[in-house]
Amino acid sequence: MTYVFEDDLHFDVTRIFPTVEAAMGEIRRRVALPYEHEDNEAPCVSPTCGCRRYCIYECGERDLPYAGYPGRKVHVCTISAEGVVWEDGFEAELTNWEVDC
Repeated sequence: MTYVFEDDLHFDVTRIFPTVEAAMGEIRRRVALPYEHEDNEAPCVSPTCGCRRYCIYECGERDLPYAGYPGRKVHVCTISAEGVVWEDGFEAELTNWEVDC
């Protein structure tokens, strides 16, 4: 399995990781950066859509690139100028993925 870290609002695939832990590490790194940092910059320029909705998708190697990700998906957090909103229960859901593998 591979894990895709994506901005679900903009269908912006950021990176592909071999483990859930690695994907979460990248999300935590981005959340620690200032909102204005280029790694968090949304591709749209409208002030009303200037946020990122970070998700992790589980998929097989043959599903890449961008085949609609038939595997599982977890919304982890949303980051905007107002701050970070973590999705309730995402950690438990990701832990279940690790147990199922």
